[in-house]
Amino acid sequence: MAEVRRVEALRKGEPTPASGPGEPGDGRAAAAAGAVPEASSLHAPIDELRERRPRKPSSEFRMAELSDFSLQGVLGQGEFGTVMMAIKHDTQKVYAIKVLQKDNIVHRGGRAVDHAVTEKQVLQDMSMNGGHPFIVSLHFAFQDVGHLYLVLDFVGGGDLYSLLEAKHQLPEHWVQIYAGELVLALLHVHSLGIIFRDLKPENVMVEMDGHLKLTDFGLAKVKQRNSVTRASICGTPEYL
Repeated sequence: MAEVRRVEALRKGEPTPASGPGEPGDGRAAAAAGAVPEASSLHAPIDELRERRPRKPSSEFRMAELSDFSLQGVLGQGEFGTVMMAIKHDTQKVYAIKVLQKDNIVHRGGRAVDHAVTEKQVLQDMSMNGGHPFIVSLHFAFQDVGHLYLVLDFVGGGDLYSLLEAKHQLPEHWVQIYAGELVLALLHVHSLGIIFRDLKPENVMVEMDGHLKLTDFGLAKVKQRNSVTRASICGTPEYL
């Protein structure tokens, strides 16, 4: 309930108590203010990460509908839609819902449609396969006449880009851990025959305990059988 009260306070613009490790805080604002804690777990050697962050157990992928959630506010805007903070009524758990506008996707043409379908399928396959501690999980997916909805982990520390802007320079031991976590995430993605293709700080979320989660699989590509390389050029121009 403390989590829900904090979200309600954020929605109303009221001050909130400081978030401890593992508890969601004020999203992007927390990272911008440098509020991501230097958790003791960030001092651990890379080879201990798997023990500290075990894989989530496999579970059957579930369906839901928008009326199951209470929308709390906007977390971010993207090319095809919006990411909203939401609370699920029955469990009071906080999620991030990626709301994709079908008209925008269709207007962009076939590739945009393919990217939306691929993102949903890739996230669903990874989540049903047990998920990964350093990749956002998809918990529910549904649609209505005008929108597609992807219900994802809520990550309370903002994105890595905001953290880099706030800190300007990260401590060496942070960089070592972050590099290790991203490598583990990408190794898992590649082991499933998926190519991420859009790695950048904006697509890496920071949890309130300081750990990372890879997100935004809109440009991901599922490797075709017997295919050795990918010939297409894609990604964010500033990072190419």
